[in-house]
Amino acid sequence: MESSLPLTCERAFSVILLIEGRTHPAQTFRSPINDEQWREFIRQLRDCNVNRDVKTGYRGATAIRALARSLYQALAQISPALREFLDRAGVPRRLVIQTTRPELHLLPWAAMYDESGHPLAAGDLSVVQSWQDFDELPVSMGSRLQLLKVLGADTNQRTAAALDSLKRTPEIVQIDATNAFDAGRAVDQIDILHLEEHGNAVRGTIGDVSAAALGAEFAKAKIALLWSCYSGAADSWGESPALALHRSGAELVLSFLAELHNEDAGSISEAFYGDVFGPAASRDPESALVRIRTAKMATEFGFANWASMTVCLRRSLDLSALPLNGPRVPAQAWVEDTIPEGTAAAGFWKDVAAQVSRLQPGTKNVIDASSIAYAKLPVTAFQAWRGNVIRIDEGMDVMPDDATLRELGLAAEAAPNADPVDRLTWFFAQIARFGSPLIVWTGAEPRHLEFLKTVEPGAQLTFLLLYGLKPNQPGLMELVDENRLEEALTLCGGLSQDCGDEQLYAAYYACVRGEHPEQALSYLARIQSRQERLLLMGNYLSRNPVVPLSESLLSSFGEWARGERPTRPEDFYRLAMNVPEGESSLRETGRSKHELAWMMQATGQPDTAELLFRLALADIEASGQDPDTRRDSRWYFALSSILRDWADLLAQTPERLEEASQLLHRAMAVQSFHGMRLELAYSTMTAARIALAGSHYTKAIDLAVDAANRFVECNNGRGWCEALSILFDTFAETRQTARMLSLAALAEEKLTLSNLPGKIREEQMRDLAFQQARAFWIAGDLINAREKLQALRSAADLRQVNLDPKILRLYDFLRPFLHSDPAQQH
Repeated sequence: MESSLPLTCERAFSVILLIEGRTHPAQTFRSPINDEQWREFIRQLRDCNVNRDVKTGYRGATAIRALARSLYQALAQISPALREFLDRAGVPRRLVIQTTRPELHLLPWAAMYDESGHPLAAGDLSVVQSWQDFDELPVSMGSRLQLLKVLGADTNQRTAAALDSLKRTPEIVQIDATNAFDAGRAVDQIDILHLEEHGNAVRGTIGDVSAAALGAEFAKAKIALLWSCYSGAADSWGESPALALHRSGAELVLSFLAELHNEDAGSISEAFYGDVFGPAASRDPESALVRIRTAKMATEFGFANWASMTVCLRRSLDLSALPLNGPRVPAQAWVEDTIPEGTAAAGFWKDVAAQVSRLQPGTKNVIDASSIAYAKLPVTAFQAWRGNVIRIDEGMDVMPDDATLRELGLAAEAAPNADPVDRLTWFFAQIARFGSPLIVWTGAEPRHLEFLKTVEPGAQLTFLLLYGLKPNQPGLMELVDENRLEEALTLCGGLSQDCGDEQLYAAYYACVRGEHPEQALSYLARIQSRQERLLLMGNYLSRNPVVPLSESLLSSFGEWARGERPTRPEDFYRLAMNVPEGESSLRETGRSKHELAWMMQATGQPDTAELLFRLALADIEASGQDPDTRRDSRWYFALSSILRDWADLLAQTPERLEEASQLLHRAMAVQSFHGMRLELAYSTMTAARIALAGSHYTKAIDLAVDAANRFVECNNGRGWCEALSILFDTFAETRQTARMLSLAALAEEKLTLSNLPGKIREEQMRDLAFQQARAFWIAGDLINAREKLQALRSAADLRQVNLDPKILRLYDFLRPFLHSDPAQQH
């Protein structure tokens, strides 16, 4: 029945519950408040919004939140399926309250809080009200919209600024009117009704227009925005201008249950138009209102405007036909001038324009722009793209810069300022809701495409990478990372005496990895930083070099007190952590903690290791606030290796695999962005290890193969062997013994042809023999398993080397009983 009745807690309403097209059993619903309590609720709303006093407003808003929580409880008790639907955090979804009971439309459905005190809107839940027959199919809006704006002469016209911002959007035609009815009769189609007039709670009018007359006149409006007091609740029986418009046919109606403050009218209208049509260009009015309400809950809780906002919806709106050739940002990075015909630049940009016209949303595209020079991008080359075009440039210290963020309506102060990877990842998440943005990355390199594939920024974003000039000669650190050690050693010979610690650090690693300890020590001795020298001396000792540390190098730190002379790697790391403040760098302190954490992990002290990893990461991130520090390769190498090693540690704990994956994902993002190919190979191996620990065997195999191939590209035989060990473990877990034996045969062939030092090759050959014995053991062929292990034991005895404990363990189990008296053998 549609008769007017006051709210009461006793009246039971029958419920039909549909979730994703399926009907669920449901109990009846009862309002948690009666008519008198509703009037008190409206009074509290008015006081909060009109007085805007933080202290008293917070108390009133707390009472309103209690009502919103009781409304949630009354609704959630209808069905366990509905409660589960409401509690799905972070999943975009819509709750439609569809009823022909006018009094139920008075309740603040969209302001509901759950029992733990979290607003439902913050979980991406759009709560809308519908009179009847909510349509799942969206209604399409045209490529040109007509907006009727009525700004009452007796109002302060606070929403006018929001409408002014739309003047830069030629697809939206604004029609000015002082009288809504005169304009309504003169215009055939009104897509957006923007009405700022005084509302009257007693008479149920907006301006001098009754709710019924308003609904009849603007029934065909797609969007109706009622910036008026009590536009959503003119009386406690449910008759309101918003409901009248909605019942008559308006698709989306925004209104307010109580008085609407001028500041709220201004800020909500600006946020709405900016989100839907402005730089953000989401083209999604419903989601925009969810975001606005969530922001109001977080920043203006005491004003209770979040509880007053009411949204009626018949069906969603499809604005994809609206061109919205949005802003090209940052503005100073674009030029309107036409490029003269016949020039190489004109031909290039013509080709770019042709490719832009063919771009598919959500793709990653590349154009070689190394043949031309440009400072700004011509607007004409990108005019075919419907939506924002955002330029980021590799030459900038931070991408995107603060100017770009501000032009897009994003808070620059909220953006990370340390590693560019974190900033870009944050930025991509912020613009994911924009309407089809195109990101043009100038001065890009192939490593940036790898970065995008690693971070997977989302199907809403389209990328066009303009490759710049490639350096003729890779840097020393790049050569070391790719294990191109002979080239790196050649480059080391040309280092100047004042080349700096970063270059000496790279030269040191080129030498120790290339088995040239004497040269490594010569570069180590030239390092100026006391902390850096201590760090590398600890690293040098951990590698068990043939050439010991020289006395002159040790004495370069001055006289050691008795008992303080370092003899172990950890001694040097602890000394590096505690150098005098004037000689200390937060980056090197963090790196020292990282090295010590790695040693704790290797010696079976995981808790201590994790604490040190956490402290090391904090130091590295803090040191990255300095631009010069974060440009140094030692900084981002340390950042990514801490994250990866920490992920390695957590991969040993099944219940923390998700945390390990998050750390590793960030590490791989840093590595791919900076082109750290060898480090990326090790991280891919860690990803395989995490997949294996989570029993995702197919994924573990694929990742281990990818890691092995990356190691081959970097000419790193040791890493390749480590990747194989994960394959063996995965095949062993899944009892694929035939694949274990075939893999061992393939690995033997490759090892024979590898450039690994003889000692390392022998170690790997022993491990392959063990894997063969392990395969026989799993297959139940104990005789062959024992023969393989016996051969390993005999060879070890002959060479006087110690076998790995895992080999001895299985050998001791399978070997026959041995007694001193042959007669006792059975």
